[in-house]
Amino acid sequence: MQYSHSFPPAPGSRQRRNSPWWLLACVLLALTAAHASPALAQNRSAEVPALARQGAVAATPGAAADVAAAAGASTERYQEWLISCEGPANGRYCTLEQDLRRREDNRRLVLLEVKPESMDSALVGLTLPLGLDLRSGLALQIDDGPMVQGVPYRTCLQQGCLVSMRFDQGTLEGMRTGKVLKVRTGVASGGVADFQLPLAGFAQAYVRMAALAATASASPAVSARRP
Repeated sequence: MQYSHSFPPAPGSRQRRNSPWWLLACVLLALTAAHASPALAQNRSAEVPALARQGAVAATPGAAADVAAAAGASTERYQEWLISCEGPANGRYCTLEQDLRRREDNRRLVLLEVKPESMDSALVGLTLPLGLDLRSGLALQIDDGPMVQGVPYRTCLQQGCLVSMRFDQGTLEGMRTGKVLKVRTGVASGGVADFQLPLAGFAQAYVRMAALAATASASPAVSARRP
């Protein structure tokens, strides 16, 4: 049985265990061991069509990476985006992500993780807070471009509600040249919740992450953590 939203690391690498996507993979593996469910097998990542808007404003070029290393960990910041790599040389893994946090207590509300398949395709994991109305899915929009609605939720865990997607060439181009990714979803108690993820730095971060993913495919020493 294959799950297109959970992606095992390269041989010898480890998953970061505080990731909701790592926990989801464990849950699905447990379900698989208990009994193979055709419904789960047919539940694929949502294909998100092009969200690129017309006349998009280019992201600010020349973002410098701020690289720090401690105990085998390193981070590179590209404006609003962070590439984190962890683990020893023979089991290193990396992730490209952005999160939104609440000002008053720094609690994380949204986590967006991107894993490049190529320059024109990426697997994406989105974690949103609990307490949402899951029935109608969520809506995505880049700047004032077309809105894609009804993107389904995968499941909800203690860390939040998870959505898995695949972004195509048009959507990635919109991410590279746009200003903000807008996420809208219903709330269980009524009304809607809107989140905005700035796209500044995404173009440079994606190129860097794609290079790391290419290195991972050539060697088990580095792997891109899967959203």
